[in-house]
Amino acid sequence: MKKVIFSILLSVLVISCNDYGEKVMYNGTDVYYKNGVTEAQAHKLGKYLEESEFADGAEKSVQLVIDENTNNLTFRMVTIDEAINDSSYNIIFKNFMRELSELFDNKPVDIHLCNDSFETVKTYSFSELPKYVFAKKTQILYTKYVTEEEAIKLKDFLIAKNFADDANPKTVELSKEDDTYLFRMVVKEGSDTNEASVIVLKFFGEAIAKNVFDNKPLKVHMCNTKMETLKVIDLTHEI
Repeated sequence: MKKVIFSILLSVLVISCNDYGEKVMYNGTDVYYKNGVTEAQAHKLGKYLEESEFADGAEKSVQLVIDENTNNLTFRMVTIDEAINDSSYNIIFKNFMRELSELFDNKPVDIHLCNDSFETVKTYSFSELPKYVFAKKTQILYTKYVTEEEAIKLKDFLIAKNFADDANPKTVELSKEDDTYLFRMVVKEGSDTNEASVIVLKFFGEAIAKNVFDNKPLKVHMCNTKMETLKVIDLTHEI
């Protein structure tokens, strides 16, 4: 995931010198730090960016601060308009937040996307991230609209049906909209236009609704690797 995250964010802007804090540099990337962030934390971030191939020799600028309102670490990055305006990047930045949190001992880390003057243009809040459980190698993200108990019931079902195994990493998401459960899963390219694949997922969705959610309404979202919906299988009238 790290290479996916950083490979699409290489074309960032470079800021001019100003009061952005102290600075360490890693392979062309300026890592500024201030507002309570230590030099050791800045070096830890810089090493991570270098190992992740974000810091690749091209000039880039990032900043690490502690937000005075939330007391969260905040990673601020000068980036291109495409990354700011295209919603398809959302899942990438959310995964990036998880990785930064793990880097800093599971502390909450927010992300600010900035213009070339380090003015915040878009924010991603760690508090808004879906929680998750693992069913073997399958990561089950679940939003605030469903409970951990429901996520665990789904976990047990996916293991029992051999959807989740120890060999094939997968990602699914569980959410709810009004009274309808939403089961979102990444599918192979072209599956959304393949009638046989759609039929298989329709039956799979019906089994989830019956065995996990007591026949409550359910919609199955077939998604690409960015968790963007390609096709919705609406089972609300068939369960």
